Amino acid sequence: MKVKVVFYGVLKTLSNTESLELEFSQDSVKLKDLVHKIVEVIDGAEFSERFLDKETLFVKPDIIVLVNDRDIGLLAEEETVIKDNTVVVFIPSTHGG
Repeated sequence: MKVKVVFYGVLKTLSNTESLELEFSQDSVKLKDLVHKIVEVIDGAEFSERFLDKETLFVKPDIIVLVNDRDIGLLAEEETVIKDNTVVVFIPSTHGG
């Protein structure tokens, strides 16, 4: 299974990439598992500090997360199921192009 991840604003700068493609051996994963994989792949303390909430072990609350153009607040939040060819976008509430 392949998932495309897109970053905007400061996340794009801290990750040194606008997007990346992650592969999983499973047919689907939960969004929270994708977030943990992103932190593993992007090895950077600054990125992790800006991206991950240490208490919830999920993205910080000021980051908008879209799964196939739908806000995760309209889906199942961190339990949202991610399937093959899904596009997940992370937009900090303070962002640029």
